[in-house]
Amino acid sequence: MSAIGLNHPMLWGLAAGVLNYILYLGPLTIIFGLLIAGMLQFNGVWALLPPGVFLILNITEAQFVTPFFVGQRLQINPLAVFLAIVIGLWLWGAIGAIVAIPVTLWLGVLLRPAYLLPKIPEKRAVST
Repeated sequence: MSAIGLNHPMLWGLAAGVLNYILYLGPLTIIFGLLIAGMLQFNGVWALLPPGVFLILNITEAQFVTPFFVGQRLQINPLAVFLAIVIGLWLWGAIGAIVAIPVTLWLGVLLRPAYLLPKIPEKRAVST
């Protein structure tokens, strides 16, 4: 928001970060707020710039960046993370999106062949 010249960019960033935890309504609230701020600060079509920039950044983060990093951290395919979230949203809405990643991990461990799991070293008894 600072790059496009919107007033109080740190406040908008804080609001977007906090409201991003509320599925659907959080980003929608920020988009409407940025639309109002854009109409108050810019003229004409330029009023659509702040919500448009936020929408592009939010979609990029939600659809590509988060699945990539979650997939790397949890050592599962980012496509599997993305599909799990999409299917969870489709089946059960917001609760499904929250539950999708743990269920995917759980199924991955259950369905993974035993020879692919890491070996747990055995503790040896110390003889004196």
